[in-house]
Amino acid sequence: LTTANEVLKAVDILTMPRSPSQKHYNFDAYLQKDAERVAELEKQASKNREELGALKSEKRRKAASIHIKYKREEKQLLEKWDSKLRKITTAYSLQEAILEEHLEDQLKAAKKEIQRRYPAFKGSRDLLNLRTVEKRLHDASNFVEAAEISSRSNEMENNEREFYFAKRERDVSRKLSAVKRTQNLERKALNKKAETAKSNAEKQRDIEVEALRLKFKNRGARSMSEMNVTIAKRSLKSEKWASAVRKHETQVPVKIREKKDIRLAAHPNSQLTTRKLVL
Repeated sequence: LTTANEVLKAVDILTMPRSPSQKHYNFDAYLQKDAERVAELEKQASKNREELGALKSEKRRKAASIHIKYKREEKQLLEKWDSKLRKITTAYSLQEAILEEHLEDQLKAAKKEIQRRYPAFKGSRDLLNLRTVEKRLHDASNFVEAAEISSRSNEMENNEREFYFAKRERDVSRKLSAVKRTQNLERKALNKKAETAKSNAEKQRDIEVEALRLKFKNRGARSMSEMNVTIAKRSLKSEKWASAVRKHETQVPVKIREKKDIRLAAHPNSQLTTRKLVL
């Protein structure tokens, strides 16, 4: 017999009077057998609890193992992408340095070419006339008037030179500004190219990191689902063993004692004989 219900049923059958000679039973033997069955059930329940605890420990171990593996692979993936991003940054920094050197040389060459093409200083007609008059007076040995004319012409030349070079500087600066604007467009194009390359790399990195996260999430979900099913089955089995123990500890002894009291009341002078009951 394996369950409390089967034991109770057997007790009912064995205690039913079939003939005058079948009136005496050894109820103490039934109680002893039930106690032995309780001990066996408790042993099985204890073993089941240990197995259930081991399953729960295995579940925690698997969850920790999956998490550790995920973190390790995530670290390796991030390190790989950090290396790629550094290479991209280094490559474009080098290109930027080469471009700056090229633009600087280009600007110097443009400035030199603009200045070369600019006409040389030439005095106004009034200045040239004064220089002619000054020369004639000097040739005529009229040095006093020649000195006065020289002073006037020198002042006029200085003013005209100052005006000429100021105007030339403005023109050169204006033309160089156009060159610089073109150069800035080249810088912006290179910067945009570098930012695009870096942004695309970061997006790809994020995609791979998310794919890795989902991969381990699904793997963990499958593993935990399988473990949960196994634990649920083991928990149900454990509850069944515990229920069997409680039933044998409570209902079976009470039932046997009730039957014993009924028998004793029916046959007060009889001696309870032994009838074999296999529990």
